[in-house]
Amino acid sequence: MRFELSDLDVSVSKEPSFSENEESSPGELRMDVRLSRSANMGGEPALDPLYYIVDFHIVDMSNNQWATVASQPGLLERNNPSSEIKQDFPFPTIGRYQSYVSARLHPSGNIAAWAQGPIIRMET
Repeated sequence: MRFELSDLDVSVSKEPSFSENEESSPGELRMDVRLSRSANMGGEPALDPLYYIVDFHIVDMSNNQWATVASQPGLLERNNPSSEIKQDFPFPTIGRYQSYVSARLHPSGNIAAWAQGPIIRMET
């Protein structure tokens, strides 16, 4: 069984807000990704349903420091071999970050797919 992460995108989901009368909000980014499994081939056993966890990561490009910013569980059904996953997370500090996404299968925890996404530039 093969798995693929595709259509990885990063966007602003919530603009930062700074107000004297209301609580300030640092803003949020959203990562979108599609997890798909290939058709069953070669006598491999069908895995139905297939439970997974998608982990969203950023790497600070100035010091190569990794951070997992969010994780999201889900499942793929036999009649729906792909799933679109959207995850919001707080803005990182000022800098440049490489985005990554990984998918782990459960119960094994083995990484089934890995994808590199766009560079995130946080500026003042």
